[in-house]
Amino acid sequence: MSETVTALRTDTARRTDTALSAALRAGVETPAYVYDLAEVRENTARLRSALPEPSVLYYSLKANPHPLVLRTLREAGTLPEVCSPGELAAALDAGWTADQVLYTGPGKRDADVGEALRLGVREFCVDSPTGLDQLDRLAGAAQTSVRCLLRVNDDRPAAGQGLAMTGVASQFGADADWVRRQPQSFAGRARVTVTGLHLSRVPAVPTR
Repeated sequence: MSETVTALRTDTARRTDTALSAALRAGVETPAYVYDLAEVRENTARLRSALPEPSVLYYSLKANPHPLVLRTLREAGTLPEVCSPGELAAALDAGWTADQVLYTGPGKRDADVGEALRLGVREFCVDSPTGLDQLDRLAGAAQTSVRCLLRVNDDRPAAGQGLAMTGVASQFGADADWVRRQPQSFAGRARVTVTGLHLSRVPAVPTR
């Protein structure tokens, strides 16, 4: 396993050096970012092969919304996760359709949700009864129905966790104890069907 990882890293480094050299020869001014789209494709395929079937792979545009990166990921079969009007526009510009978009993020403005609905987004993520009520009201005004994930913050710490988005008090998601105490508050609404949960656990990344 370690020999395979070493070989992959060596190949990636060699290809990155080639890409950098080509960019410099083409007159790209520095400092600059150089993206290896072949590496993006390979990593996407590697991640997909490690997931159980059937699985759907989403890419969070907040990580990197560069148009070529997005187009490459779309061609590789991923779907877009966005949390702002700008990210939604970038996803649509990259060729995804609005009905492929998952719109997440806390504290959404009515205007932003309304615009997303107008464009055709039908899948959202909410983290409170207030968010469910907002989505129900705006979907009703748009005379449509939507699906949503409920973002829940688990109350059990995750071993080896790096970024604390669950397992401790957090601005990300409704605390699991709150959901257990008031399950009806987190049920679907007339225009909103809760289809699943959004859980986030980010492992610590070794520094050496």
